[in-house]
Amino acid sequence: MLKAMNKFVVAENFDEALVAYTECFKNSQVLPDNISRLFANFTDEINAPSSQFWIMTKALKAFYETNNRLPVQGTIPDMISLPEYYITLQKIYLAKSDADIAIMRRYVE
Repeated sequence: MLKAMNKFVVAENFDEALVAYTECFKNSQVLPDNISRLFANFTDEINAPSSQFWIMTKALKAFYETNNRLPVQGTIPDMISLPEYYITLQKIYLAKSDADIAIMRRYVE
């Protein structure tokens, strides 16, 4: 479908879409291996000197268990777009990231 539409509009947008379209099919509920290992090794016993790390791990685990996803990053990759569309999309991601950060802060506290 993308290849067929490519001849009607700006080609760069469709070239980007062809390279990145598989990203939208990734399961956002599947944790990366390194995060899965952290959660598997986590215990409720938090002691010095690594306590800050494990407090953050506990907060991240609580966030994931409640939301079935990791917190949203506040940045998006560069892409070919009209500036106003890119800025609007960037603001949406930043707002969601700010909301997720607020939730993480509550868990850490």
